[in-house]
Amino acid sequence: MDDEGNDVYLPCVSYHLPTTDVRLFSPQVYHQLHGGHSVVRGDAVTMLVRNNSRPPITVTIPIDKDCTNLPVVHNSFVSQKAKRQHASKFRSALNATGIYAALDYFANVSTKIGGHLSTLSRLQGLFFSFPCVGGLANENLSNAQKELLLWHWRLGVGMQHIQAMMRNRTFGDPFGRSHVHPPIIKAKFASTSSCTIPKCQSCELAWARQRTPNVKRMQANEDSKGAISQEQFKVGDFISTDQFVCKTSGRLPSAQ
Repeated sequence: MDDEGNDVYLPCVSYHLPTTDVRLFSPQVYHQLHGGHSVVRGDAVTMLVRNNSRPPITVTIPIDKDCTNLPVVHNSFVSQKAKRQHASKFRSALNATGIYAALDYFANVSTKIGGHLSTLSRLQGLFFSFPCVGGLANENLSNAQKELLLWHWRLGVGMQHIQAMMRNRTFGDPFGRSHVHPPIIKAKFASTSSCTIPKCQSCELAWARQRTPNVKRMQANEDSKGAISQEQFKVGDFISTDQFVCKTSGRLPSAQ
């Protein structure tokens, strides 16, 4: 609500923090996207929201001095009717300027295909799709391994079972006769049913377990301390020492 008592809807980037009982709003990000500015005083923050050619809308947010010492808006909510009315406008406003690309984690990522990401790719943010492991551009896997991996992602079962479903199945009847059934899955490549099983990132993460390394603890023998250099020097010999700076006056009780 602005200073005149009118409802104000401010589109901005949302921060997903489900464990908190507050919702964070960044004024600097809002002004970067939509213009305007804010004035910070000792007791409140006043946002001047750009309102096309009309005078700016003034929104004053008091600072919670007793608790967080931050500007806090209490009892703020959006009804379902307002969401249906303004949701489409808010989504289009988020992609308004190229400044939004600075909020993208992948804005400066370079790829082998086409150099830096396009403006559209930067605006897609975290939903940008990088080259797939099972794609044609991946030369680390054979075509058979890529096909096996794609079936594994599609069915969600072990790749050993998928290979078994790609082979002919032989069954015997009560009369001693054998029947050969065709494969359940017809592979595009003949070697898919017997190729080396590739690694699956999701499976590797699921199988990961905490491991305890073989750590050996050794304790220094105080009796042998300085045994190598003991009684090996005479008056006037040149020696090498380490230097350190101690700004505390006096000497330690354990110093010689």
